[in-house]
Amino acid sequence: MNFGKRLMELRKKKGLSQEQLGEIINVTRQTISKWELEESSPDMDKLIALSELFEISLDEFIKGDENQKYSNNVYYTNSRFIMIPNYEYKSKSMIFGSH
Repeated sequence: MNFGKRLMELRKKKGLSQEQLGEIINVTRQTISKWELEESSPDMDKLIALSELFEISLDEFIKGDENQKYSNNVYYTNSRFIMIPNYEYKSKSMIFGSH
C-alpha cells in the first residue's frame, strides 16, 4: 500500500475528515488531499505529527509493512527491531571421516 492510501485509511479509521486532520496538524484540507493523491509529500515535522496522531511508527507509516525485513538478520516487527543471530559453529573435529 502506498503512503497516500495508508494516510487515507488511517484518517478514516480515526473518523476524521480531511479538513479536521488538516486543522489538527495545521495544514489545509487541500494539502491533506494532495498527500492522499500523492501529488505532494509532507515535511518531516508533519510526518512526525501524523505518526504520533495515528500511534504508528514512522517506518511503518512510510514503508507500510510492519514485518519488513531490513537486512540479512535484522527484522522490524511489533514496533521494535529484532536481531536474529546468523552464525555457524565449526568444530575442530569431524563426526564422519578425519580432519
